[in-house]
Amino acid sequence: MLFAVALLKTADGSLRAVAPDLANCDLAGATEQELLPKLRLAIEGELTRLLLAGHALPDTRNGEPAQGFSPAGTFQGPARWLTIHINIGHLQALARHQAGR
Repeated sequence: MLFAVALLKTADGSLRAVAPDLANCDLAGATEQELLPKLRLAIEGELTRLLLAGHALPDTRNGEPAQGFSPAGTFQGPARWLTIHINIGHLQALARHQAGR
């Protein structure tokens, strides 16, 4: 499953990464190298939470940016969009394992 991620530069020069299709996937950091692995973990955690709760996964538009996405805050320049691939089969297996406990 592909997720669109907005990478934004804040007014103070730090970075913010947001996966607009998922709650709780909005993180700040100093560098992309620090931020993107943390965002991947946040995305995987939120998807696992949805799977465990029996909720449907969001329609991610195959990694295309969300139309009309406008994050709160002041940013330097437009969002730079990246695509993160998440192995849903792995997360589904993890959720089945967790649910079996």
